[in-house]
Amino acid sequence: GKDYVLAEAQDGADVGKRNNANFGTPPDGSNPRMQMFVWNTTNPEVDGDLDAGIIVHEYGHGISTRLTGGPSNANCLFNDEQMGEGWSDWLALALTARSGDSGPVGRGVGTYVLGQPTNGLGVRTYKYSTDMSVNPQTYDSIKGMANEHAVGAVWAAMLWEVYWQLVEHEGFNTNFYGASSSGGNNLAIQLVLDGMKLQPCSPGFVDGRNAILAADQALTGGVNQCLLWEAFAKRGLGYSASQGSSDDLEDGTQAFDLPPSCQFLRVIPNSLNICRGQPAVFTAFIGPGYTPPVNLSVSGKPAGTTASFNPNPVNSAPGSSILTIGNTGSVAGGVYNLTIQGTSAATSTSAAAQLTVASGTPGPTTLLTPANEAINQSSQPLLHWNAVAQATSYRLELSNNAGFAPIAYSAVVSGTSHTPSVNLQSSTIYYWRVIPLNSCGSGPASDIFNFATVAIACRTPHVSIPDGNSTGIASTITLTNTTPASGLNVYLDVSHTWVGDLSFTLTHVETGRSVTLIDRPGYSGQGFGCSGDNIDATFSDGAAKPAESSCTGASGLTDGPYRPDSPLSVFDGEALNGTWRLTAVDNQAPDPGQLNSWCLSPVGAPPAIPPA
Repeated sequence: GKDYVLAEAQDGADVGKRNNANFGTPPDGSNPRMQMFVWNTTNPEVDGDLDAGIIVHEYGHGISTRLTGGPSNANCLFNDEQMGEGWSDWLALALTARSGDSGPVGRGVGTYVLGQPTNGLGVRTYKYSTDMSVNPQTYDSIKGMANEHAVGAVWAAMLWEVYWQLVEHEGFNTNFYGASSSGGNNLAIQLVLDGMKLQPCSPGFVDGRNAILAADQALTGGVNQCLLWEAFAKRGLGYSASQGSSDDLEDGTQAFDLPPSCQFLRVIPNSLNICRGQPAVFTAFIGPGYTPPVNLSVSGKPAGTTASFNPNPVNSAPGSSILTIGNTGSVAGGVYNLTIQGTSAATSTSAAAQLTVASGTPGPTTLLTPANEAINQSSQPLLHWNAVAQATSYRLELSNNAGFAPIAYSAVVSGTSHTPSVNLQSSTIYYWRVIPLNSCGSGPASDIFNFATVAIACRTPHVSIPDGNSTGIASTITLTNTTPASGLNVYLDVSHTWVGDLSFTLTHVETGRSVTLIDRPGYSGQGFGCSGDNIDATFSDGAAKPAESSCTGASGLTDGPYRPDSPLSVFDGEALNGTWRLTAVDNQAPDPGQLNSWCLSPVGAPPAIPPA
């Protein structure tokens, strides 16, 4: 997130560079470079920097290169069937879309630099459209293609189908920064980006499709699986499609079929919450496996309610019908399991859906932990409260004052516990409350509790670490608190080239116990260890990444937290009073550096903070 882009406008204009743009993406930890050219396809020439689609397209290369194969590998999109140009075109379309756009209406990319109107053809062979007569490309179209732009355009056409399937079902949100649940366009962008993270290095079209399906499964529980399958199958990337080698454009096989689970009846949403008195509206989708007409019915609805399908029967396959359950004003609150049945002359299948009816707003919850006026809490404490009848979610609010103005942190969660996703300030009192929610509205807030976060003891020595010296340097922190600690984390800020030269040891002088935080990460007795620069991270026993094997040539140890070489738990239960000594050793010349600062963050005891 710290690698700003070196963006060059009108690059090379004085030496004749024209009619292009590019984006160079190094691994994580180094700055990408965007070069935008002047275009002479019009008279007078125009500046490519003024074409928003091209800016997004080029930036998209940085995104797809960084996310595919992981941030430290920038070499995963050089195979013949890679879709880099396609993601970039698609991002340009998605991020310049407007309310009122329509999928069948063709859109080009790069229209401005060619002197075309916004509805012009642009730089590709076809406009992007969900109308097959406007853009007829399918998976087989990549066979015989001469360059990555042509291949990418086929992938972008498929993603455009995905985009419009989701927008048509979830709506369009003009706030592109909204949550994935706030609009179909937001969801499409999230799934495509998540898919890049999940796909393998050197992906082909089937790999990319499967990654997006997996992303939907992870994000939504698979609610959109059939919509996604329909989008891909429309352009030949259906259930039976075969990729072959991702480095060969000729060996793939297109297919237009759907998986068995999408052939017949499905219902969206499969879970719906309403307030008593509101209608419940579902959509029943009829798959291509049916031979119409298909008659629809529903069972399991609340007593006294009405149910209607429009239309019924459904006379086309694929097709759809709207199920409305009405007259819910006297329904008892609770969960109702619905079964929707679709029956044709040859086939009868069913789909399940769950309806939750709230009879009113939920009552208040009671807070559990941390206890009121608790001290020495972690900067990311686990907050827990009681469940409340009829509550479907809870809004947690934290503030630095009891009036909750302003709110320092808030989150809406479905369960009865939550850990803040950001670090709270140390040595700070936080007030917190929980508000139960359901489809009828907000219940009353809980009583207000408060807790104090743990103090952090730090030193900022800014001292050089002797190069190639086995003695090294030591920095100390002296604490005066005698309360035992239940945990200890350590933060290091070190400016040093070649982290694989370094060793850091923490010692509690009074007890003699020591912990090795790192010991020449990546060094196995031969070679030189990790070549990356700098340490800027917290070391914690609970961290997922081991420090020894997580150092990279691109970023050193700057993407923590990290698990130390030996566990910090040896200090658990100790009183914190006394002197804590950090020893830093540079085992190999000639890479210099310095210890900038370090901190102790105890859990379960309030240390005195020494002067920095």
